[in-house]
Amino acid sequence: MKTINKEKGEYKYINMDKEAKLMILSALFITFLVAAVLTGSKIIVFFGLTFSAGTLAASLTYLMTDVICEVWGKEQAKKLVLASLIGWIALLGLLYVSIIAPSAPFWKLQSSYEQIFSTSMRLIIGGFIAYVVAQFHDIWAFSFWKNKTKGKYLWLRNNLSTATSQLINTILIVIIGFYGSIPHTALLATIFGWWLIKLIIVVCDTPFVYILVRWASRD
Repeated sequence: MKTINKEKGEYKYINMDKEAKLMILSALFITFLVAAVLTGSKIIVFFGLTFSAGTLAASLTYLMTDVICEVWGKEQAKKLVLASLIGWIALLGLLYVSIIAPSAPFWKLQSSYEQIFSTSMRLIIGGFIAYVVAQFHDIWAFSFWKNKTKGKYLWLRNNLSTATSQLINTILIVIIGFYGSIPHTALLATIFGWWLIKLIIVVCDTPFVYILVRWASRD
């Protein structure tokens, strides 16, 4: 897009492509966050490890923030996380309204609907706290390692920042959500199993970090 200032005789070209790419990545971030909230109540088993079905979607949000932090800087990534908090609260509010709203007489799925979308308050609070703390830690850690490595070793920065952030996320959500309701040994096993799955996802998403950074950086 070209803007013209006739008084000063200036011609300026503004590349909107990068702004559009930021919007796409931000939209994907919000989509993954919503998917994590909506699918998180289902517990699945994979090779003997038990974890939430929302783990994949939640893990992909870190992929988006790492790419945005790499290309646009940590301040832009922070703004996205802060904006998503408002969306998180709005989503939970809308889900609550949909659950308590009177159902039509011919609709017989109210109990199933409540079972799917209702979670304990502890898990909601735990998930919210874990999300906020872990996301901001990820942005800080990614920027820290970027400075230490002088912008090199993207794979290392992505894996280190996300792995530690996912550990923080897992510890917080498991302790807040389940402490006192399951044995301590089960807490440790749950944290380890859940984090192990997240580590596998972190390693697998590394090529996509390179692909998206290269795509986002291209003029």
